[in-house]
Amino acid sequence: MRVELDGTEIQTLLEVLHTESRSGFFFTHFCQNSGQQLWENAVYFCSELLQYHQLFCQNRFDPYRAQRMAQLLYASYLSSGAQMSVGLSEEDRRAVLLRLSPPFEDLFDRAEEHALRVLLEPWTLLSEKLRDAPHTVAQWQEVRYAEAELFQTLQTLYTHTQSRQQEHRTAAAPAEGSRAPGLWAKVPREFRGVRLDSLLRNRMELQHFLSFLEENSASLELQCWLDVEQLKKSDGALLEERNTSIKDKYLSSNFLFGPSSPATEEQQKRLLQMCGGWQRLQRECVSLSVLTELQSLLHSRLETRWLPLFLSSSQFITRQQQKVTDVESEPQPVIRQRRRRHVWRVSGGLMSSSQESVALRRALLNPVTRLQFQKFLSVRDDLLENDLLFWLEVQRYKDLCHSRCDDVTLQRKVSIIISCFISCSVPPALQIHVPPDAAQRVMSQQRALGPYVFRETQACVFEELLKHWPDFVALRSAVGEDELQRVLERETRSSRPTEEQDDSSSQQQQEEEDEAHVAADEEQNCGTDGTRADTYKISWSYTKHMAALEHENMPSSSSSSSSMTDRSSRRTAEQKNQNKH
Repeated sequence: MRVELDGTEIQTLLEVLHTESRSGFFFTHFCQNSGQQLWENAVYFCSELLQYHQLFCQNRFDPYRAQRMAQLLYASYLSSGAQMSVGLSEEDRRAVLLRLSPPFEDLFDRAEEHALRVLLEPWTLLSEKLRDAPHTVAQWQEVRYAEAELFQTLQTLYTHTQSRQQEHRTAAAPAEGSRAPGLWAKVPREFRGVRLDSLLRNRMELQHFLSFLEENSASLELQCWLDVEQLKKSDGALLEERNTSIKDKYLSSNFLFGPSSPATEEQQKRLLQMCGGWQRLQRECVSLSVLTELQSLLHSRLETRWLPLFLSSSQFITRQQQKVTDVESEPQPVIRQRRRRHVWRVSGGLMSSSQESVALRRALLNPVTRLQFQKFLSVRDDLLENDLLFWLEVQRYKDLCHSRCDDVTLQRKVSIIISCFISCSVPPALQIHVPPDAAQRVMSQQRALGPYVFRETQACVFEELLKHWPDFVALRSAVGEDELQRVLERETRSSRPTEEQDDSSSQQQQEEEDEAHVAADEEQNCGTDGTRADTYKISWSYTKHMAALEHENMPSSSSSSSSMTDRSSRRTAEQKNQNKH
C-alpha cells in the first residue's frame, strides 16, 4: 500500500535535489554523515536519475547511452543483489525489469517515488535542525596593504574605467531616446511591460501580430526571425535546406539588401562583411553568427517600432478588455485559477516538477481519473482530448515494444497512430498539439528512430496536458469526487450545442446532406467548370468519430427491440382469443 506524499514538503525536496550541484551538495553531505546507508543510497540514486531524465530532454537522443545508463541504475540500486540498494519492493523491481529494454523516460517512476519517501525523513530532520538550532557565523578581520606604486596603478585604472563607463552611458542616452519614444507613449500603461519574447509565447496574439504586420507590409521581418529560430533547432540535411532557404529568401535584394530593408546602410555593410562579401554569400551557406546578428537586428526593430504600434491598436485593446470581462463573468464552481509551477533550468532542457509529472502519468493510467480528466479537457478544446488519447496510444505502443512482438505488428501500430493523429486523411492533418517540424520528423524518420519514434511528440503533448493538470486537481478538490462527475457533465452540455432535437428531423437532415454530397461529387467527376462556394469548414475529431460510430448502432437496437415488443403483444392477444373460445 502506497502512502500519498505531502505535496509541499516533496516539492521543496525536489527543488533541493535539482539544485544540489549548485548548493555545494549540502543535503548529500548530511545524508553521508548521518550513518544511514539507505539515505545515502537514495540520494545518490536521485542524483543519477536526474542525469537519466536529461538524456530524454536533449535534441540529439542517444538510445545506446540511455540503455546503458538504465541498466547501470537498475544493477546499482534496484536489483536484488545491488550493493547500494534503495530497498525497492519485489513487485516494483520486477515491473522495472520487465520494461528495461527499451528504456523510456517513465521507467523509474515507481523507484523515484520510493526514494523520495526515503529521503523525506532526513530532509525533515535537516529542516528542523536548520530552523531551530541557533547558528552564528564566525567573523574575522584581515588587513592587507598594497605597495604604493601598485596601488597608484590600480587607482588610475579604476578612474579610467569609470570615465569610460560614464562616456558610454552618455552616448547611449540619445540612442535610447531615439527608439520611437512617441510610439511607446501611445501604448496604455498596463501594456507597456509587454515585450516581444512574451508575445511570441502566446500563440493567439502571435497570429494577430503577424496579421498586423501583413497589413503594414512588414510580415517578412517577423517571419525571418521565426525561420532563423527554427533553423537553430535543426540538424543534418534539414539544417542545410533551411539555411539555403533563408539565404535565398531574406539575404537578397528583395529584403535585407533592398530599398525597403529593415537594416540601415551601416548594418547592411556589417552583415555583408561578416558573410565574406557578396560573391561568397552567393556560393556558401550563411554562418550561424551572421544569422544570430540578423535575428538580433530584427528583434530590436520589431520591439521598438512595430510592437508599440500593435499594443496601441484598438483591436488589441478590445481583445484584452474582452478577456477581462470573460474571466469576471465565468460561472462557478469551474475554477480557472492558474497556479505557478516550479520549473528549473538544467543542462539539456527544461525540466518541470517530477512530482506533477509522475502524478499525471499515474492518473492517465487510472481509468476513472483518466475519464474525468478527459471530460475536463473536452470542455476546453477538442485537440486537448486528442492529446490525451495520443499519449495513451503511445503508451500502448511502448507496451508492445516490451512484449517482444514482431516488427510487423510494431510498424502497423506506428502507422495507425500516425494516420489518426499526425497525418490524418481528414483536415486538419495534425490532430494534436505538436510543432509541424516534429510531426514531419516522425513521418520521415520513423524507421530510423525505432522504438523512440514518438519520443519528441509525446513529450510535447504531455507538456500541454501538464499545463491543465493543476486546474483539474483544483476543481476536484473544490467540488469533491462525488460531485465532480456531475459538474463535468453539466459543463460538457453547456459548452456544446444541442445535437439533435428529435430522431426524425436528424435523420432527414442527414439524408439531405448525403444527397448534397453525392450531387457535389457527381458534379466534380463530370468536370463542371463552375466553382462551389466554401460554405463550411471540414474538421475531424477522433473522439467525435468514435461517438458517432456508437450513435449509428442505436437505431438498429431500438428498432429490433420495438419489433420484439410487437411480436410479444400479438402473441398475448392470440392467447386471450383462445381462452375466450
